[in-house]
Amino acid sequence: MKTYLTPVKDIERKWLIVDAQDKVLGRLASEIATRLRGKHKANYCTFQDVGDFVIVVNADKVRLTGRKWDDKVYRHHTGFMGGLKEKTAKVLMAEKPEEMLRKAVRGMLPKNTLGRKIVERQPVVRIFGVERSLEAEVVVMDAFSAHADKNDLVEYVSKTGGRMKKIFIVHGDLDQSEALALNLKIRGFRPYIPKKMEKVELNG
Repeated sequence: MKTYLTPVKDIERKWLIVDAQDKVLGRLASEIATRLRGKHKANYCTFQDVGDFVIVVNADKVRLTGRKWDDKVYRHHTGFMGGLKEKTAKVLMAEKPEEMLRKAVRGMLPKNTLGRKIVERQPVVRIFGVERSLEAEVVVMDAFSAHADKNDLVEYVSKTGGRMKKIFIVHGDLDQSEALALNLKIRGFRPYIPKKMEKVELNG
């Protein structure tokens, strides 16, 4: 039996948005690594990158079991004498909320050229505090209110000339979000209000 090698032009990559809130770090990292590697696909091949793109939100709200916040220690060495640096999980989370999840995922990928290719295959952007590989133009607008800044948001989106294929509205007040979505629909855009814990595929 021969191993099927998918031509590069035929590799289909989906976009997945994962909410990390209240998820156990290790289990979440394992699932993300599986998606990045493409192990869930029928055309998975050990030496080929056929994985999907993953966007993680709320990475600062992951959960650790037991006493790991104090007992789990991250170490690295500067290369100089006495350069061993240590940080507990609690300290690392306070300084760089996304770093703990990134380290967990990276540790579950191959330690070779393929693993580096998966991590570095596309330009990196920061979304909700998490850096993730993307190949589409993604614009994140925070510090805006769907109520107080509604007119400013509509004006900004209108000036994009229809380049925004999908618009996701995340706001605490559902009524205000729906009012903003209706305002955008009237202007020919496709706004979407994701539900809590919902996974959304960005595939055009």
